[in-house]
Amino acid sequence: MPRHTVRPYQSGDRSAVFEVLRAVWGTSTASGLEALWEWKVERGPCVSVRAAPTLVLEGEGGIQGLMSAIAVNLKVHERVVPATYVCDFVTHPECRGTGQLLARRFMKTPTVLLGAPGPVAHQLSIRMGFAQPSMLDSHVRIVRADRVLRSKTRCAALAATGGWLWKAAGGVSARFRRVGADAGVTVRALDHFDERFDALWRRVAPDYPVTVVRDRPYLTWRFVDTPERCYRFGVAERAGEVEGYVVFCSRPREGLVYGHVVDFLVDRRNPGARDALLSYATEKLEAMGVDLVTSYACSRDAFFGEGFKRCGFPFSKPKRPIIAWDGTGVVGATTLARAEDWFFTRGDSDIDMEGESAMSRVAPPTPPVE
Repeated sequence: MPRHTVRPYQSGDRSAVFEVLRAVWGTSTASGLEALWEWKVERGPCVSVRAAPTLVLEGEGGIQGLMSAIAVNLKVHERVVPATYVCDFVTHPECRGTGQLLARRFMKTPTVLLGAPGPVAHQLSIRMGFAQPSMLDSHVRIVRADRVLRSKTRCAALAATGGWLWKAAGGVSARFRRVGADAGVTVRALDHFDERFDALWRRVAPDYPVTVVRDRPYLTWRFVDTPERCYRFGVAERAGEVEGYVVFCSRPREGLVYGHVVDFLVDRRNPGARDALLSYATEKLEAMGVDLVTSYACSRDAFFGEGFKRCGFPFSKPKRPIIAWDGTGVVGATTLARAEDWFFTRGDSDIDMEGESAMSRVAPPTPPVE
């Protein structure tokens, strides 16, 4: 059996990497990822400080697998530690079973490994010793019930009836959106993140025990510099000071137009600003013609869970696990077990890059190669 080695990714590996991706996921999916690759992997928010953490699996025939990753900074209580979002995890169809070589190498690095995997990758991660400190709940607000029902049931009569009933109940959700309004807070659109967002992060960081550092460089890389350029932003202000922000976008999928509230940050002592930002995003998305609006928030985050309910998101369900491996020794078992300390959104990991996380497409594992 050929000997396989794991080494860091280099920019010259890109063509060989995409040969593997096309073999595993097909041309269409690989092309979508290729458009984001340089930004996502080679120009991540911390690449200038430490090397890009992506690894490749190499054998006699060249590159046969990879585990792409994004280097970020993770705030853990009063400390900031290096962290890595694990993204695309693939091996060539002829080399199934070698993927654990990549995972084991990753687990030896002095970083906190993070991910929001699909079912197959989640099972593999738990077997390898990852913890699951939190779960992302999907919060849903239906805008055009007739179109959503038609898409899900393929029954025109049921869709029409359901749409009429939903419109009749629309006043209730409109009333919810007005709850918690703060007369001192105004929300407006913006197209970039200025130095005030560094000040916002410093001010609210104590409210978020464990989360990715959301300073100006990170926000700019994640939402402004992305090749997709699909995001819109709202900023909540009081007397010229930033109270919080929200990021949102729309994407067509499966015959519907989805609106996504992607990321948000606000002082947890200011529910009025929270409600104003969530209402602003949903109203703008509805004006853009979306059929439904969704967002992710951690299951144990009562503050934002309440905010979504007050802003007309009546449905929620567990959607994706957050997994973590502490290679730094800083996080510790106690923090890994405290779900209420963790803050993640749809904007974290690669969940919102090309729709759903590429980790959801990981092929079922086969027995590892010794």
